[in-house]
Amino acid sequence: MASPLPVPLLRIIAWSWCIAVVAYIAYGWYAYAGLYRVLAEWQIATFGAYRVFLTALLPAIALALPGLWLAGRLHYNNPAALAALADPRRGLKLVLAIGVLAVIIAAGAGVLGYRKASQVPVVATFDLREMKSPPKADQYTIIGIARPDLMLGFETETRGAKRNYVYVPLTSPQWQRGEPLTYFLKTNQNAYIPPEGGRMVSLAPHQPPFLMTLQRAVVEAKTLPGPVREAYRTHNVGLTGRIRVFSQNTSSAFDHYWIVAAVGGLIGIVCLLAAAITAVRLRRTGS
Repeated sequence: MASPLPVPLLRIIAWSWCIAVVAYIAYGWYAYAGLYRVLAEWQIATFGAYRVFLTALLPAIALALPGLWLAGRLHYNNPAALAALADPRRGLKLVLAIGVLAVIIAAGAGVLGYRKASQVPVVATFDLREMKSPPKADQYTIIGIARPDLMLGFETETRGAKRNYVYVPLTSPQWQRGEPLTYFLKTNQNAYIPPEGGRMVSLAPHQPPFLMTLQRAVVEAKTLPGPVREAYRTHNVGLTGRIRVFSQNTSSAFDHYWIVAAVGGLIGIVCLLAAAITAVRLRRTGS
């Protein structure tokens, strides 16, 4: 029985559904909302932590399956549908072009990240006692009041390895409870040792606020993880819209380059492989 809708339109519907699913899951990961939040909180309640990657990947695959099944059926399992396409080689050229472009983007991100990592960093001092916002720089020496009484712990699991971090708010001496927080230190350490030497200070909730100096700190993120933001919200601790998360892991400043390179490379390989398989199938069918 002939399809009630033209094959090209069905292909558009199938791939649009897959794109919508990816966008929905990506938004849920960023905003800690929707299905992503439901699955994350279930894992936290059950296991005490959640796997960031699997929490996004598994529902994305499950929701995208109908679109992938329809697209695959139209492409490979229905000769009449293939014959109905005006020019099947146009799709092949498009997939090939996307694959080549993704590889170029991945290579560009890798090269740019390598060059950035090889450059001598611009270092500036950000003193919260005097400045309201950090100057433009690659790395910072940060001076501010650490508030362990407001810090939150966060645990994730990646490839079977658990990682525990704490987010310690950094404020000016004039900051008062009830005011929103802007700056945070992300660390996996449970104590602070002043760079000039001196008494070690425990990073524990019972520790009173103290003056902290951080050297070689970088901006790792401009938002907090969803569960951390939600925990502050439920405890009536406000957050500004200008959040900066600092880390002394200097390599984290280049993570976005490696992520783009990895994602671009993966998309490029998948597209080029799909183009090769499609070319073989078209040759066999004589199209």
